Amino acid sequence: MKTIFKDWRRWFLIVGDLIVIALALYLAFATRFWQFTLSSSHLSVYFKILPAALVVYLVSFFYFGLYHGTWRFAGFRDLLSIVKSILTGTVSLVFVSFLIVGLRDTPRSIFILFAVYLAFGVGFLRIAVRLYREVWPIFKPRLNPDATRTLILGAGEAGEMVLRGLQQQRNKSNPIGFLDDDLRKQGMLIHGVRILGVIDKLPEILKTSRVEEVIIAIPNFPGEKMRRVVKTCQKAGVKNRTIPRMTDILAGRVRLDRLRPVGMEDLLNRRMTKIENERIREILAGKRILVTGAGGSIGSELCRQILDYQPAWLLLLEQNETGLFYITNELTKRFPGTKLYPIIGDICHQSKITRIFKDYQPEIIFHAAAYKHVPVMEENPDEAIRNNVFGTKILVDLALENGISHFIMLSTDKAVNPVGVMGMTKRLAEIYLQSRQTNGATPLKAVRFGNVLESAGSVVPIFKQQIDDGGPITLTHPEIKRFFMTIPEAVELILFAATVSQESAILILEMGDLIKIKDLAWNLITLAGLKPEKDIKIIYTGLRPGEKLYEELHYEKNEVLMKTDSSVVKAVQPKRLITAEKVDQAVQTLQALLETGSSSDEIRFSLTDILHKLETE
Repeated sequence: MKTIFKDWRRWFLIVGDLIVIALALYLAFATRFWQFTLSSSHLSVYFKILPAALVVYLVSFFYFGLYHGTWRFAGFRDLLSIVKSILTGTVSLVFVSFLIVGLRDTPRSIFILFAVYLAFGVGFLRIAVRLYREVWPIFKPRLNPDATRTLILGAGEAGEMVLRGLQQQRNKSNPIGFLDDDLRKQGMLIHGVRILGVIDKLPEILKTSRVEEVIIAIPNFPGEKMRRVVKTCQKAGVKNRTIPRMTDILAGRVRLDRLRPVGMEDLLNRRMTKIENERIREILAGKRILVTGAGGSIGSELCRQILDYQPAWLLLLEQNETGLFYITNELTKRFPGTKLYPIIGDICHQSKITRIFKDYQPEIIFHAAAYKHVPVMEENPDEAIRNNVFGTKILVDLALENGISHFIMLSTDKAVNPVGVMGMTKRLAEIYLQSRQTNGATPLKAVRFGNVLESAGSVVPIFKQQIDDGGPITLTHPEIKRFFMTIPEAVELILFAATVSQESAILILEMGDLIKIKDLAWNLITLAGLKPEKDIKIIYTGLRPGEKLYEELHYEKNEVLMKTDSSVVKAVQPKRLITAEKVDQAVQTLQALLETGSSSDEIRFSLTDILHKLETE
């Protein structure tokens, strides 16, 4: 209440309402008796009713929140609150007038007319605030001749909201027009600003209209078009910004009209995975959940999103002490009162993992722990096998033994037709998972990722660091291509996996087109405001061992693509399920190699041979 009375805007509305109440009541009498100047007897009744009307309606207005809203954004719901408050106030006023003040002879039509006039007056007073802030700037002369000449791409709801925001700061920005691909909108005006043409006219408009800034106001603008627009702006030396991502808007983290610079995620934008939150909630709520690799890029984001579904508790297993410390601190602050159990441990230590299952009895496992860096694993094949294959084996065996309700493992597109140690070990982990799948109570699933933007060790942070250092950016090959996805996309896919009914399934996201790493480097350089090959050189070092020119999402010959409940997620199942006996023999052979201290070359050769036999025999 104190805040309300300290705010002059609220005082303005309160005083305005008091004046409107007095005028509306006078007009009601004047209309009822057909005389603008009231007789002394009518004035006597008017002044008896007025104090009660002022008190009753003011209390009603406070009760229905008419002084708590932000009327610059007034809408239908706010008008509905006005109607409710006036109806309540009118009923109360009739009661007070007839039973307390004793004005039983007052015509009832006066109260009806009073309510109608009051509704118009109070409503107009509030809408006037919005009209002043949104309509007046259109007619008001531009105060600052140096205001930025701005072009808006997209004449839909988002574009209209962006325009209103710009017009409210007219001295800083001068919107000169829209571009939109809807042919029906061409030539139309939105708040006095004309739609100048389709988006393909952007180069021409930039040349002829002295545009200084382009704002992209199209939610989920396709990445290919975004790249083309950004490149056009960069060539013309024009700044560009965009609206927030739809995931942030829908989550309530940011408003639609909060503009930001175009980022790497926008240039690769695809339709996001559709997740039915209630289905996820049914699976996760109240459950004991274990996340391995909880301190990594994907594991930490997975923990954040899991806690939104209110599990009974969350076990964070991580062998990196620093990573575990930071994610635990963050989650403790963001989710106070939630039971978190940070556990330092290695998934390869069977006794430790067995004790975790015994002590905490997890019901759901998200297995994100893995060695993933291709060149490092190529030099250390023994550790790649120990962690990616045997670590997964320990978790899967214990999950089946303890009747875990869901087991989901993170895999990689490098597991498809692998040529390197990292990809081969992840493929073996997939095969082990599938060989253990029965019609029992524990569905075992894997999720194949492309390259994840901004994850630790991915090319984007490396390129950004090289740009900060002044270059050069190093690429292995000018034609190398990869699939890319964002961290939120990756985690959405993992959570979605828990809802898929197919057993032995490997899930993949519709990743769009392969992206040239060279184009990625160019985009990062230009987003930094620099020119490729001039400010930042790009050099090629040659393909590294275990690296392919391009990745694949599934085996064309050996796997079958199946639909899921999401149009952008597919389930992959093997045409031929490799038996548990054959997989056990392969695992035993690898175990013997590690125990006998075989060389890295011997291990790599044996790993390739073992995987080939499993896939072909």
